[in-house]
Amino acid sequence: EIDMVLLELFTDLISVAMCTCPGALYIEEQILSILNQTMQVDEIVICDDQSSDDTVARILHLSDRFPDKIRLIENEERLNVSANFDKAIRLCHGDVIFLSDQDDIWHDTKVVTIMRWFDDHPNKDVVFSDAQIVDQEGELLTEKTLFDISGLDYRALKWFDNGLAPEMFLFVCRAGGLTMAMRKSFVPKYL
Repeated sequence: EIDMVLLELFTDLISVAMCTCPGALYIEEQILSILNQTMQVDEIVICDDQSSDDTVARILHLSDRFPDKIRLIENEERLNVSANFDKAIRLCHGDVIFLSDQDDIWHDTKVVTIMRWFDDHPNKDVVFSDAQIVDQEGELLTEKTLFDISGLDYRALKWFDNGLAPEMFLFVCRAGGLTMAMRKSFVPKYL
């Protein structure tokens, strides 16, 4: 159960930057997992990179149901993953920006957990979380988590806690962008 007093303390606008290309099989489930969070996001900015399936139609269908939450931008030319995420992040209005792949499913307490972490760590600008690896039906593919697979261990966490996030990402392990959230002030460093 979420502490309602704690939720009232959060005044930050919360954005989600998502990229699609093509993602029709999973996009609706992912968007709904974001919209069904115990702590609501303020906007989901989706940059579609010229999907060749009915991804855009599915997003528009959900956008009709949630017009104040979903903003779809269709790229006029193909940007590819990095440039598309850069664009989506730049278009976000939130004080905190969550990154999202098109085929993830979020636990319903992801946003409140991350926002609590930011509240407890006002000197930190970026955070990433662990994830379970699942197949198309949402069944676990392995007992190992994303941290296990990417090599995130005590040493890497110590580097991160000591302000050496870029060095950690380059030399120790790779944290998935799909699990990342950042303060708006971190965006220039990220981009």
